[in-house]
Amino acid sequence: MPFLLTALPGSNRAAFGDVLEIKGDGSTLASPMYAKWIEDYGKVDPKVRFTYVSNGSGAGIHDVMIGTVDFAGTDGPLNNVQMLDFSTHRNCELLHFPTALGADVPVFNLSGIKELNFTPQALARIYLGKITTWNDPEIAKV
Repeated sequence: MPFLLTALPGSNRAAFGDVLEIKGDGSTLASPMYAKWIEDYGKVDPKVRFTYVSNGSGAGIHDVMIGTVDFAGTDGPLNNVQMLDFSTHRNCELLHFPTALGADVPVFNLSGIKELNFTPQALARIYLGKITTWNDPEIAKV
């Protein structure tokens, strides 16, 4: 689930009458949604200009932590250590809230196999990297 991270105090505040530029980057999953929001908001208030670079959650976290962007998208919330690090070095709190929901779906392309069933345990083991072949006994028995 992508989260939006933002640090509010002191970010790129423009003088009265100027265009306020708000920069963000991060999550590729949420990028199409953010692009639509940015486009729509630009029609409502042309004195606020958002930019968003889809360069991955890790880059978004890094960039918001060092202050090169005003907000970032990430596929998961920051942990307590990251939150403390941010507030200590940037002298303000980081707000983060969910903005989108994504899902991982198992897909297969096996010659001669039209249907494949997974037990919850097998699916969990696939996502954990403990099952790595389609002929694993835990899959074969189903």
